[in-house]
Amino acid sequence: MRILLIANCTASSVTARKRVVITRLLSGAHEVDVALTQHRGHATELAAAASTSGIEVVVALGGDGTLNEVANGLAGTDCALAVLPGGSTNVLARTLGLADDPIQATLQLLDALDLGLIRRVSLGRVSSLTPLDDSVPLANEAAPGNRAPSRRRGPASPPSEAPRWFTFHVGIGWDAATVAEVERRGSLKRYLNHLLFIYAGLKAFFRDTDRTSPWMRVEVDGEVVEGWQCLVLNSNPYTFVGSRAFDVDPRATLDARPTLVVATRFGALDFLSLTTAALRGGGVAEHRTVRMFRGFENARIEALRPLPWQVDGDYLGEVAGLTIDARPANLSLVTPGPPRPRRPGPGQRSRRRRGVPAWLRGGR
Repeated sequence: MRILLIANCTASSVTARKRVVITRLLSGAHEVDVALTQHRGHATELAAAASTSGIEVVVALGGDGTLNEVANGLAGTDCALAVLPGGSTNVLARTLGLADDPIQATLQLLDALDLGLIRRVSLGRVSSLTPLDDSVPLANEAAPGNRAPSRRRGPASPPSEAPRWFTFHVGIGWDAATVAEVERRGSLKRYLNHLLFIYAGLKAFFRDTDRTSPWMRVEVDGEVVEGWQCLVLNSNPYTFVGSRAFDVDPRATLDARPTLVVATRFGALDFLSLTTAALRGGGVAEHRTVRMFRGFENARIEALRPLPWQVDGDYLGEVAGLTIDARPANLSLVTPGPPRPRRPGPGQRSRRRRGVPAWLRGGR
């Protein structure tokens, strides 16, 4: 099988040694090429080129942003995506049951390829965006008596950011402001990891979130609701806080249309109650502060003040509006089984050749 390994060397868990070991493991049973990303969007270019040049599987080694770029290059093609965790959170990799260690995850990937565990999954899509225009005030900016005029917290998103596919979620509002805060301190992600996200989330909520009036108006399948935060989930959990899953809708899967969630209240107690419910598990569908729309077909988010947004953990700036839909069975995804043991169990022996155990080389 022809494989292209796309690696982001700046991702927090990717080292030269790990990249070399992973390449050798994959090469034991497959024909492998390696490409290193050089700039933002490069992984999309590499994946799109691979899909038309005979590559059968593209392996993405990096964080969630790298994974998103590769998925955007492969969406709608027959070339399959395989995931290896290389970032700080690795949401989709952990959702798929991959080990946190990328070398151990490579062994799972080899097993999956041997067994042909590749299936078509659905993707959500930001199909279009409305860029901010300083000459046209948004609804809350133009409202009479508005005592809390909005202010820009980040760059305006260019129209070229859409269309854009997402593999596990889109966040609009507070969570995007959290991602932006983390990216401003990107050099600390490798060392602080989830502590940095917790700090950024609290700072974004208490310092940057205006709770006097809604941030957005959401129209989904003909129904309109206003709120402060919007999440669109292609799978569950939404993210992880340390080892604990942040459950929003356990019924959101890669085999179905996405789930859209709007927070209709966002005070400090509401925020605490909502996050506690998500960390406890079971989802937040019954929570008093949210409206949930499962399996929606189209949604339009209109900004009442400049809206920060992020896709698969990648902050993309601020917009005046977004349109979101989904496409079923739009990506081939390698879905691995449970992790292998790190070493043979008691009474087991590995056949060795050139000093490498057969089970590490992908053989039997």
